Amino acid sequence: MSRYSTPAAEVARLAGRVFTGAGVVLVPPGEQEAVATAIRQEVEFEIASLGDAAKREDEPFRRIVVGLGARGVDRVAHLSELNARRGWFSTHDQRVILVVDLSEMQEVQEHAADLFSARAFFVKVPFEPDPSVDEAEARAALGKWLYERFGRIDLRGLIRRESQDVAFGVEELYQELRAYPRSHQEPIRRPDSVFVPSLESRNMLGPAPLAAVKSKPITDWFGASGAPSTTVLLGAPGAGKSFFLRWLSLCAVREEHFLGISRPVPVLMSAAAFSRTPSQLTLTEYILEGFLADGLRIAHCMHAALGEGRAFLLVDGLDEVASVAHRDRVLSEVRALRAAYPKCPMVVTSRPIGYPGLGAVERLELVIAGFEQAEIRRFLLAWTRLYARERLGPGRAAEEAGAQAGAELVDGVLANPGLTELSRSPLLLTVVALVHRLGVRLPDHRVELYDQITQVLVERWNRVRSASPSGPLGAPPLKAVDAVRLLGPAALRMIESSVQGNIPEPDLRRALSAALESGSLRGVATVDEAVDLFRDTLGILVEVAPGFFAFAHQTLAEYFAAWELVRSDGLEKLVSRPVKLFDARYREVLLLALGVLGLLRGDDQRLASTTDAIARAAEAWEGRPKAEVPALLMGLLRDDPNLGGRQIERLVDLLVPGWLFERFEDWHAPELELDQDWHLERLIAHTNLSDLARTIRSGPAAQAFRKRALERLGPAAAGLLDSPEP
Repeated sequence: MSRYSTPAAEVARLAGRVFTGAGVVLVPPGEQEAVATAIRQEVEFEIASLGDAAKREDEPFRRIVVGLGARGVDRVAHLSELNARRGWFSTHDQRVILVVDLSEMQEVQEHAADLFSARAFFVKVPFEPDPSVDEAEARAALGKWLYERFGRIDLRGLIRRESQDVAFGVEELYQELRAYPRSHQEPIRRPDSVFVPSLESRNMLGPAPLAAVKSKPITDWFGASGAPSTTVLLGAPGAGKSFFLRWLSLCAVREEHFLGISRPVPVLMSAAAFSRTPSQLTLTEYILEGFLADGLRIAHCMHAALGEGRAFLLVDGLDEVASVAHRDRVLSEVRALRAAYPKCPMVVTSRPIGYPGLGAVERLELVIAGFEQAEIRRFLLAWTRLYARERLGPGRAAEEAGAQAGAELVDGVLANPGLTELSRSPLLLTVVALVHRLGVRLPDHRVELYDQITQVLVERWNRVRSASPSGPLGAPPLKAVDAVRLLGPAALRMIESSVQGNIPEPDLRRALSAALESGSLRGVATVDEAVDLFRDTLGILVEVAPGFFAFAHQTLAEYFAAWELVRSDGLEKLVSRPVKLFDARYREVLLLALGVLGLLRGDDQRLASTTDAIARAAEAWEGRPKAEVPALLMGLLRDDPNLGGRQIERLVDLLVPGWLFERFEDWHAPELELDQDWHLERLIAHTNLSDLARTIRSGPAAQAFRKRALERLGPAAAGLLDSPEP
């Protein structure tokens, strides 16, 4: 009895009826041949290719088409011919059974729509694992694939072509990330709910002061006694969430025992990528079909791994699913997977702003702590040592050169408070290291860092173009502003349409075509040239899989979207619409746009008018308090885009006592009798207000903020205002 004998019998029953035309059998990726063979054992049909089935023949035939074959013009032509011959089947007693996977079926629907709509039957075949697959060999193959896909770190996060020089091993560069609990596991509310604690969460807090809760390595929280099997990892842009999941997956697949799991099978998946799949696909099917599509035989061991609690489920970027309908689907599927396999450990990552919560799922919610000076030092020393080894080869000379360069870089970073603050983010610290290595001045603000790295990468584009024999002769060199013109519209469209993550090549080509039609780009002549440039070079936009492109990091997409807002009237339009202005997906884009105005362009008048408009919108906000409002105001104070003293004072006045105290008290019943120490501790700890503590202690707003807070809370709050971050 074959693996697929049961569905094959069902297909045989349907095929045994008198029918002409085509029947469609939907199978998991890579299983077309196994299913077709099982069907062939039940019916007297011959195995054939798509091309054979598309040929015009006058004699009756019975054929099973095993997949659609290689992609290309012929495949489309064969499907079109089949569609044109749908009447021929009935007059010549010809029957075809198409055995296809989901992507192939979508092509059938597109290029043979009439044939598909008139299909004689449709059977969906669930995946049946092959029990003969050796799990040890399958895990080893998975480990090799994970290393090839995720094991190297550069600005892209993925290495597709390693002709460039920045490609260090994830495990060589990884520095242990620390985290602390999110408000003592406060129950999650919807993102539009009140942003300060409820009475229930206060009772959960208990008498222990928040300052007693220290951050510790994330993996230590996983192993804590009584810790739930689901961990939500929250972190700001560039905090290292995705990098941490990649490190986890590499460690898990290599070890026989990891974090208490025997023979773990890591499953690393993108929430945004899953959200764009057909709605009938479950998350479990998505996992299995992903492995099958990549030719990984570990798919045949997944049922056992899930059932035994050995599958390590890593769901990245929950906040990147911005569409409400898509988000609800992802959350529903995550909860269903959690309910079906409660023993399997799961880690879900998200930015704090935009985190939708997981409903009733029991979980531990952790906030990633920024790098401290010791971690900054270790990271930079590791970076310079790896770079010296790459440049000079292994040996003592490389070690000494790396140590000396690292010591100089560490001293330069830690001597500059603004640069030290930027370096608390692993992503920005990586950019700092790269910019320093290329001999560029290290700036004090993140928007300046992105500006520097854009210039560096565009110059690399120019070197690749000039060295390429197929490059355009006599073409003027590209400039950083050309990258903005080329990628800004695509980035902003991605943010606005809530399509985050991979961009299909046709969509990219349409966006690039629109940018080229403006006539302002003289360094790139055609869309093909632009796409080849992205495909062949390390850079801002890269090909992460055949036919799919992505920005090196979501923050870089937000940087280019910010430039597009500034280049147009998009900034003023966004600020004039409070619902969009305080939408979580626009927060980073808006903050970076203001940084472009104040720090890169020196447009003080537009910066002031935009800031005033934001303040008016926050002041006029009506209805239920919304966490994104104070988060945006505090982000402005934290980023310091060269605001004037009047703007700083106005933002502080809005926050204290307005958004951080009075709005809370108006919303909650006065009988809560909240004491001042608890109130401020909760505000500092609450994830959606994670910028508060930093705003209080540093930057140009520190003095004004401290004055207002002490006026509201009294002198007893001074210790809390100065307490270290948990």
